[in-house]
Amino acid sequence: MRLWQYVLKRLLQLLPVLFGVSIIIFIISHVLPGDPVYLFVGLDTTPEEIAAIRARMGLDKQLHEQYIIWLKDVMRGDLGESWFTSESVAEDLMRRFPATFELTTVALLVAIALGVPLGVLSAVYRNSWIDNLSRSITLIGVSVPSFWLGLLLIYVLFFLLRIFPPPSGRIGLLVSPPERITGLYLVDSLLTGNWKTLSSSAQHLALPVLTQALVTLAPITRLMRSSMLEVLGSEYIQAARANGVPDRQIYFRDALRNALLAPLTFVALVYGNLLGGSVVIERIFSWPGIGRYALESIVVKDYNAVQGFVLLAAVLYVLVFLIVDILYFVIDPRITA
Repeated sequence: MRLWQYVLKRLLQLLPVLFGVSIIIFIISHVLPGDPVYLFVGLDTTPEEIAAIRARMGLDKQLHEQYIIWLKDVMRGDLGESWFTSESVAEDLMRRFPATFELTTVALLVAIALGVPLGVLSAVYRNSWIDNLSRSITLIGVSVPSFWLGLLLIYVLFFLLRIFPPPSGRIGLLVSPPERITGLYLVDSLLTGNWKTLSSSAQHLALPVLTQALVTLAPITRLMRSSMLEVLGSEYIQAARANGVPDRQIYFRDALRNALLAPLTFVALVYGNLLGGSVVIERIFSWPGIGRYALESIVVKDYNAVQGFVLLAAVLYVLVFLIVDILYFVIDPRITA
């Protein structure tokens, strides 16, 4: 099977996945206790007015009828209207997704840039001070909750040392956002030559990125170390050493390429999860991403917003793992479509 056929097959598999996800999230969101109608009425609202509001929101029909109506709208690209923002859910998600994408991508790149070399050095120089430092970092990283780490960094780096700006969103309060091209403040600032906005957005991005990267760095380093140790102990590496192959070539061409397969799968899992919205980080740093949007929607039982968010997260997961499968073909020639 050719690669493009495999990609097409995986994209077609996305349809039943989304269908199953839509059924599950629709049922769960509607059967949980609480009635969203009462969030929009006052104490003196009559039963007739409540019934009219419920009918306007489409909640007066049977559950299966509500699902069919909603599914038909989704197939037309209409995710419905958010009761909380009174705007289209699709527009809400598209407006907030660049913030999550920017934060997640930069944080993951930083974690990979630090975690992969640290894991490789830890395996190559096993039981050395580098290895001990690496294991200490990973132990702390997997033990510290992200919300506690975020609050600690805010207290030390903002409140005490004044190194970073306050956690007030993507940009300073007195700085105008860049002209929207991609929705990514760093990219749009560069494309428009808005250096003041670029500086402000980079400063506000630094602290949440640092928090997210430190949380993600630990498991990447640990997994990279164990994967590298396993490859270095294999027979073909021993044979290469016996034949006099230089250590640099063994470590960085032969061993590293095979050791990347396991961490790559983990990175994809983490990236897909983070793209679905890092609720804790976005909440702590007042980051206007889809994770914070989903949390606010859950609190007020905004069915359409929650269902649209989950569908978007499912699509992102499938697309991320599709990209990983393609990278497998590049890294390991033994894998065929």
